Formats: sequence, structure tokens, C-alpha cells
Amino acid sequence: MCLLTFRIKPKKAKEEIVCYKIYRLEYIKSKTLYSAYFDYPTRVGELLYNDEIKEVFPHGMFVHCVGAGYFHSFKHLRSAIRKRYEFSKHHTGHYVVVKCTIPQGSLYYAGSYEFRVSYASEQLRIEEILDI
Repeated sequence: MCLLTFRIKPKKAKEEIVCYKIYRLEYIKSKTLYSAYFDYPTRVGELLYNDEIKEVFPHGMFVHCVGAGYFHSFKHLRSAIRKRYEFSKHHTGHYVVVKCTIPQGSLYYAGSYEFRVSYASEQLRIEEILDI
């Protein structure tokens, strides 16, 4: 994923930010989640921290692309629902929308991904699997 933003440096979250992400639910009883793009395992309640090398590079004259080293998520629930639908058409597995939060104090970018308002953050807390 590549979040497009006008910012060169990330912002610091002044309060928790609610967001939504798509995961593949592998085992319904154990509720093991795997990230849709990188197949990284996680569980509800876990605080994720991305310690990869941060990737932010120019993408045109005034826009930057925020790539690796950040957790990408959607600001609006409806955007995550639509992306889950699109993703499920082309990939096998049971995909779900998960409510997440970017913790207060975490560094993050706001921008767009495929014309949807989105975030890219260094930390992400997995809050709950939404039944939608």
C-alpha cells in the first residue's frame, strides 16, 4: 500500500484515533487475524509496532508516498467495507473489517489510498472484529 500525502514529516497523535483495517480471519474460534497484504499474524487487543525501515519518498512535485514501515488503515468504516468487498473478489479466505486505534503519541500520516481517506501509523492497536 502507498498512502499519498502532502506532508514530509509525520504528525504526533494528540489523542487516540479510531480507524479500520482489513484482515483475513484464519481460525474463527481462535480469532487469529492475518494482515490482508503481508499476511502478518495478530490478535484482538494486541498493540502493533512497526520497526521496519520507514519508507517515505516523493511521488510527483508536491506529494509523498508513505509505504513500508507503517500500518495502513482507513479513516471511514464504509471505505474499509468497500475495500474488503473488492479484496474478497480477488483473494481466497474470509476477510473481515477490524476496528483499530492509533494510540495517543504515535507518529502517523493522514492522506489517501485509492481515493479513500486513510492513515499510515507506526503503532496500531487491534480493538475488535466488526460483524458486518
